[in-house]
Amino acid sequence: MLIKFDEWKNRICDWAKNNKGSYRIIKHVPLGSVGDSFTIEVNIKRNDFNSIIVSQSGGGTNLEVGLSHLMFENHIAEIYNLDLSLYRRDFLDRLFGSGKVNIRNKTFNKTFGISTSYKPIAEWLFNDGKIQALFINNKFLVFNISRKEHKITLKSMKTKFYEEEELQFLLDNFKYIINKLNEYYINKKNGNIFK
Repeated sequence: MLIKFDEWKNRICDWAKNNKGSYRIIKHVPLGSVGDSFTIEVNIKRNDFNSIIVSQSGGGTNLEVGLSHLMFENHIAEIYNLDLSLYRRDFLDRLFGSGKVNIRNKTFNKTFGISTSYKPIAEWLFNDGKIQALFINNKFLVFNISRKEHKITLKSMKTKFYEEEELQFLLDNFKYIINKLNEYYINKKNGNIFK
């Protein structure tokens, strides 16, 4: 589905301004395809040292574009020295899955698999009811922490023209997840978590 380029640009840019964020529109060099591709990238500062990058790409022309997924990204310090991926289980994974992280919610355990290099933080994060509800209620979300790239990503695979309320909901939940991770490390540093 094609949408007007200016509507897409204006919606995301207005939302960025409402969050005191900066934005830029990147036009990519076409590589053998018909039409151009663009990315709108929003930078929302969390503090002096950290910000969240929100981006969505579209292909077409500067009049109409077809949109791709929506990405939230937070580059993180060395403190998050782990890999973690949340994925939807398929039938074979449900039958033969091993080494899984157990969460105190049967629906969540049946629906999702968690791959991680450090189980205690996965248990801390995904035993939170608000985080469980976010993923259970939205089958299009993909979540990863990469130790190699030092970043956390929340990706919505739904290719659509997002309303400002939807963008805000996803941003607020992404911030909540980051804060929950920070809370884990603060508690661990203070000796309140012994795993």
